[in-house]
Amino acid sequence: MPHFLDDDSDDDNVSDPFDVSDAALAAALMEAEIEDQAELERRMELRRAAASSFSAGARVRRGPDWKWGDQDGGAGNAGTITEVDSDGWVRVKWDKGSSNKYRTEKAGGTDLIEATVGEYVVSGAGGICASTINGTYSYTRQHNSAPLYTKEGGRAILYYGGGQYGWRMSDTDNTGGWYYSKKGSSGSVPCGQWTKDGYSGSDVLPCPTVARVGDDSAGGRPQLTGVSTLCVGARVHVKRSVSNPTYGWGGVTHDKVGIVKRVDPDGDLKVDFPDHSGWTGKSSDMEVVTASTTVSTATQL
Repeated sequence: MPHFLDDDSDDDNVSDPFDVSDAALAAALMEAEIEDQAELERRMELRRAAASSFSAGARVRRGPDWKWGDQDGGAGNAGTITEVDSDGWVRVKWDKGSSNKYRTEKAGGTDLIEATVGEYVVSGAGGICASTINGTYSYTRQHNSAPLYTKEGGRAILYYGGGQYGWRMSDTDNTGGWYYSKKGSSGSVPCGQWTKDGYSGSDVLPCPTVARVGDDSAGGRPQLTGVSTLCVGARVHVKRSVSNPTYGWGGVTHDKVGIVKRVDPDGDLKVDFPDHSGWTGKSSDMEVVTASTTVSTATQL
């Protein structure tokens, strides 16, 4: 279990402090004393991105104005838009929940955002965390007046706990304990190498690295060498043992490496290759590219 300390307060904010408008969002950030312009811009960008992604068939998850409990089956779960109304409400069928209607910006709130956009990549975590921590993380809710990020397809979280340990990482949705931290951090999620400060065990080494998805600086484009699962953000190619992919080659070869952009419940993947965006494949046909994988570097993203 993660180490528990009582050096600071980790009480969850049960209700989202953000109102439905950008003006209210900015006011709430100032009231919460979050002096982070980058975070304000990130939240507004989420709203702008959401406005362009609401169409039948789009994959979504709870957004910054979510107030509907666990109708989606819990934070981090995704669903599919089945109806779009002219008044700005859309119907979503959740993968792990029921079907219901939610607000878009036109209806006065951003209940939903695109489910396929990962924001941070954690890689290199070892020991007992190798299979639970590594992956792509996206915003799911607020905690301690800061964003909380949940691993796509998992329960691990990145969260701000305050105090001397700042940002922390847990393998379960539990803000009372952690395995990794970035001591003294505040503001946005700190990228780079994290440590196990606050956790006394040695069964989680090596410690992971955190990078923004698509960020080629300070950690480079996420290599995900510690990730063994096909998650959003993973670098993949067609397995050498596959002679004919389920949905055909479509210009892709064994040597071409792409980035997973979507993972559907039925195992289908959407992958962006250098010369073929939106390629569809079966997860059983693909494998994650690791440091030991032999591919042609000329065809990598």
